[in-house]
Amino acid sequence: MAWGLWATTSGLTGTLAEADLARIGRYGIKATSTDRGTVLLDAACRHGRADLLALDLDIPTLAAQPTDAVPALLRALAGPSGPVRRAAAAGGGPTDWAQRLGRVSPTERYQTVLNLARTHAAAVLGHADPGVVRADSAFKDLGFDSLTAVELRNRLTAATGLRLPASLVFDYPRVAVLTGHLLERLVPDGELPNGDGEVRGRRDLTNPVLDELARLENTLSAVDVGDLDSAVVTARLEALLTRWKVACPSSDAAGTVARLQVATAEQVLDFIDNELGV
Repeated sequence: MAWGLWATTSGLTGTLAEADLARIGRYGIKATSTDRGTVLLDAACRHGRADLLALDLDIPTLAAQPTDAVPALLRALAGPSGPVRRAAAAGGGPTDWAQRLGRVSPTERYQTVLNLARTHAAAVLGHADPGVVRADSAFKDLGFDSLTAVELRNRLTAATGLRLPASLVFDYPRVAVLTGHLLERLVPDGELPNGDGEVRGRRDLTNPVLDELARLENTLSAVDVGDLDSAVVTARLEALLTRWKVACPSSDAAGTVARLQVATAEQVLDFIDNELGV
């Protein structure tokens, strides 16, 4: 027999977090009490089949989920209405999104897609208030793992109609970065707001650069430091950062020059170590 979720805490369920329990609940799987479990066991013995699943399933809850967010094994149980299940109340398919976003300003466009990402991310984590997911939040810090990452991908796929990879939140590890990616996919020829709320053209390379940095961040987070020459990698990163800072001097460059002119030799060396990363 295969069992669903038991209400009594065990070695298997003791480590489940609130988000894990919320995810299981969204699939319509209800916790089985010990008394109910013995009843199901008796029924299974009387049934005689060797491949039975014993769990209490809330079909309406399951049917309320977007089709792509429901595990394949449970889709047939969701009922005939499943394939048209409201796309998670996310505004319909991609044509609807293109029309909807095309009617508003670039800043409103970004905010709309940001709210979409925040709402679904919060739902996956079991939060009713999207406000708990900030634009600058990292999915890893929010508590996303491989299962919740796939569920968020499934929800966004159902909501937007886009073909999105299972590694979506690892490729775009922050909410704002993911929002920019979704917006570029939904309105490829549109203008996007920059971090100051000003409009920038589609040719701006900021988002592609951020995407590459996100992939690098994901790679560095996943690698086992003991498996590589960390000193070589660190030196390369520091050299890259140094060249970038030289190419893009900060707005307080004049103040830095003034401080260096009156600094001692020891302070200059400290500045090189701390500011330039050398």
